[in-house]
Amino acid sequence: MKPVTTSLYAPHFTFRVREQLVQVLGEKAAYRGGYDVYTSLDWNMQQLAEKEVRQHVDALKGNNVNNAALITMDPTTGEILAYVGSYDYYMHTPQVQGDYDHAGIAFRQPGSTFKLFTYLTGMLKLGMTASTQLYDIQFNMPDGSGKSYSPKDATKEQHGPVTIRQALRESLNLPALEVTRLNKRFGGLPATRDVSLTVMPGERRLIIGPNGAGKTTLFNLVTGDLSPDGGSVKLFGQELLKLPTQQRVHLGLARTYQILTLFPKETLCHNVVLALLGLNKLRW
Repeated sequence: MKPVTTSLYAPHFTFRVREQLVQVLGEKAAYRGGYDVYTSLDWNMQQLAEKEVRQHVDALKGNNVNNAALITMDPTTGEILAYVGSYDYYMHTPQVQGDYDHAGIAFRQPGSTFKLFTYLTGMLKLGMTASTQLYDIQFNMPDGSGKSYSPKDATKEQHGPVTIRQALRESLNLPALEVTRLNKRFGGLPATRDVSLTVMPGERRLIIGPNGAGKTTLFNLVTGDLSPDGGSVKLFGQELLKLPTQQRVHLGLARTYQILTLFPKETLCHNVVLALLGLNKLRW
């Protein structure tokens, strides 16, 4: 006697569709069956995706890589064309756990996905190219719970100066804004003393302090309204301290002021248009 087995095609995708049916029809109706369900899955692309996942993992097994997942979407419609949740759905080992949907359920950081948009923004707004040099160096940042977090590359190494081509190819973690040991004194009064911080692409940071703590001074130093006595400010690896404020703006560094200055005799539309013209490099 052998238990009855049924082979599933695109099993992880099938179960995700079933979850949607339960939400739409209710559990009893969904499990009763009798429906014709049409999905966006492309079976030829699904087979190719499954093959690519297996070959990629097999090529990296010497580096202790045992599992992978892949989703292919049509960016114009959002339709899912291929959905591979693991190396092999029927492989139940501690390293693989094939029936677990690593594509749709497992928690994953999206950093590698956003790197594409980060580098593209640098190319569009900062005039960077694939040959532009960046700096892959270790830095610390808060993790949101009061502890310090230091992002690591996949190789767990610091590569120093690298080109965008290399950083993108190897998925290196490089900060968008890097402030290092920034100092400013007004007479004998230190306004900022060895201030260092890094801001990763897409990250939001909050500067908190009482009046006179030096918050505005820090922003003025970063944006170029003040010159520091020492330190460094880099935007995507490019040193800013020798650049005037207007050039920093063209590179993509912007700020807002506590006091808004408007043209009271102009219409609301004209005020908005003037602000937008400030983003145009050819405005003069």
